Amino acid sequence: MAADELPNWPTDSERNEAERRRSPWLLVVEGEYEVRAGLLQVTERGRDRTTREYFPMATPGVLGEFSRLPIGDEAALCTFASRWGLLGFDGPDTRRSLDVQGDPVAWVWAHLAGVQTVIRLHRLWRRRDSDGVLQAVKGQRISRANRAAFSNINGLLDRRQFVEAQDSLTQGLAPAAADDKTNWPGLSVIYGDRRRITFILYPQPRPGEEPLAIAWRIMSDVVNPNVRGVFPQMGRFVESASEAARVVQGWDSLLSVIYRHLFEIVVGGNVEECRECGTPFVQTDGRQRFCPPSLTRESPCAMRFHKREQRRRHDAGRGTST
Repeated sequence: MAADELPNWPTDSERNEAERRRSPWLLVVEGEYEVRAGLLQVTERGRDRTTREYFPMATPGVLGEFSRLPIGDEAALCTFASRWGLLGFDGPDTRRSLDVQGDPVAWVWAHLAGVQTVIRLHRLWRRRDSDGVLQAVKGQRISRANRAAFSNINGLLDRRQFVEAQDSLTQGLAPAAADDKTNWPGLSVIYGDRRRITFILYPQPRPGEEPLAIAWRIMSDVVNPNVRGVFPQMGRFVESASEAARVVQGWDSLLSVIYRHLFEIVVGGNVEECRECGTPFVQTDGRQRFCPPSLTRESPCAMRFHKREQRRRHDAGRGTST
């Protein structure tokens, strides 16, 4: 669904879900977005032009769309922003006040890499696939050059050298040469820790060490720092003594909400993988087989699947009638 086909205002079902989750805050999407000088930001034409508003806590599909972005694809990132808005590097944070008015692309890719790692490991952990975790941990090597590139990124962000930070991230993610004698075996994980970018090399398991425990440790290292941006707080003013106190879920950025949805997938109830796209989602109904709808009445994945099945049956019917 194109951005201009999305509703300008929340649907009734989205409002009801926001109320159920006790998170009545809207997020504003401002027209068009572009990457300029290593920064994802609103275009001049799109500035101060609200395209639509929605409840991010009521739309877990935003996690699925974010996790499926290809790292390095700036056009896809701009399309994502035109649907869901900025991730919120400039959100409230007392540790840094750069006021960059956008999201550094290197920072976005680091968070995306961490989210994709969690989803990949969660699939293995959910299946209790110890061999799969071992394969993931042993399947990567990191060189001294990779580590040096990662070590520069936060300093570059602090100095607003966003293009250089992006280049450094690309160098850090590049495969280490097989004949590089400075290689370290293990699983290299780069992820965002709020506004910082973190790199950790998880070594191969020692004899007797449970691989599934390593997978859980990596997932918690990535998720835990980033769910702090979703927090309980007092709700609207209580006008009379007879009214019950109201606790609601606040949040400081779209990225924090994305991690909250990821948290619910990792530790939540029944998790299913979409029959169409393979993205995991929290199943609220035992009959669900596709990513839940975010801004439409029917799941886009379900619509694609059923349309393809209709075409297949139609083509098969024409073949038998000739």
